Amino acid sequence: MATPLILSDNLFDDAVLHPTYVVTTSGTEVAGAELFNIADNLRDTVGFTVQETNTAISITVDAGAAVSADTIIFDVGHNLKGAAVQVRGSTDNFAASNVLVSTFTIPSAAGGLGSAGCLTPKGVAWMRFASASYRYWRVVLPALGAGIAPRLGNLHLGQSYRFPTYLDAPGAYDYRTQQKHLSNETSKTGIRVKRGTINWDEVNLSVRLEEADFQQLHPHVRRLLDYNHVWWFSLDDSTTEGSGLMRLFQLPGDTTYDPVCDPVHRKVAFLLEEVAPTRTI
Repeated sequence: MATPLILSDNLFDDAVLHPTYVVTTSGTEVAGAELFNIADNLRDTVGFTVQETNTAISITVDAGAAVSADTIIFDVGHNLKGAAVQVRGSTDNFAASNVLVSTFTIPSAAGGLGSAGCLTPKGVAWMRFASASYRYWRVVLPALGAGIAPRLGNLHLGQSYRFPTYLDAPGAYDYRTQQKHLSNETSKTGIRVKRGTINWDEVNLSVRLEEADFQQLHPHVRRLLDYNHVWWFSLDDSTTEGSGLMRLFQLPGDTTYDPVCDPVHRKVAFLLEEVAPTRTI
């Protein structure tokens, strides 16, 4: 079983996390589905598309200096099943330097590993690749066929963090599912009918880290606390089932972050709640 993996950064977030970065596209933006929507985390309401159809479209970020990345995630809302997406890097805005960092062929059906390309049962496509560092990063979406324009929900690209140890119990190896009913009714025969049911997962993040490992985790926690930024979280990306459980999490509300220091370790503990939970009925 692999150790847990998170992605808290997004190089395409030029509004909150990286206001000095510049994100552009080769496509012609559509009103109501502009480029900035790929990083606003409003996964259930907006998206990005272009006017061009059957045309390769690139999305480029200028970070101003070399930055690292090793994970790409297409959130729900994309139409890229079966497409071969490229991740490229450059030192000179792709004038001469144009390095193919990775090719991500998105599975046509749910399955796959995070190391080779995974499509989760909920429609999230993601892959890890060898970490690289460039000032300019580009994601190239291929031509999808006659009359078809690429469509994205949120797009995440950044450097992931792998915990050096398993999570402590409770919740060490699985998610806890909460269920809420928006309305309850009683039928004439006295049967209780529960409507507007919502399921969402929670994770009790609890881990003991040596000081060096804690310092690597700390900036990821600060994004969560300082910017209320979301975390992509996978407990185990070494299996198809585990890779399919890559989920988007956030803090549920009032939170105390108290990284207790014992003689050997820092203990980090707080609760994460799934973003945009599933409504069943």
